[in-house]
Amino acid sequence: RVTTLSREAQRLLVAQLSLMLVLAAGFALASGVAAAVAVAFGGGMAIANAWLMARGVARATEIALRQPGAETMALYLVAVQRFVLMAVLFAVGIGVVKLLPVQLIVGFAVVHGAFFLSRGFMAKSQDLQGKVSE
Repeated sequence: RVTTLSREAQRLLVAQLSLMLVLAAGFALASGVAAAVAVAFGGGMAIANAWLMARGVARATEIALRQPGAETMALYLVAVQRFVLMAVLFAVGIGVVKLLPVQLIVGFAVVHGAFFLSRGFMAKSQDLQGKVSE
């Protein structure tokens, strides 16, 4: 069964992808291809993390409609999956592929930070919409 992501989640993923591409291009110009690849790998990790979370929330919402209370376990499982996947990807990127560790972490942190920024913008936007409709 296909789980569709919310419009908000889709926008976040597009914003993260755009940010990753700009960041990788900047690192390519400033520090070379190896740095850009590491940044892109880290950014890709953050995008995968956000996608897994969005998919997990969508599934938990579906589960809550069918079996109220069971969605909590689904969210815990997604959190564990995300943690394990990120640990494995960091190990592969830095330990196996030998990508530049600082650039990989910068790519992950900056692109992952887009999630927190988007949450802030969404909350502010909803506050403004609420004030306009009053």
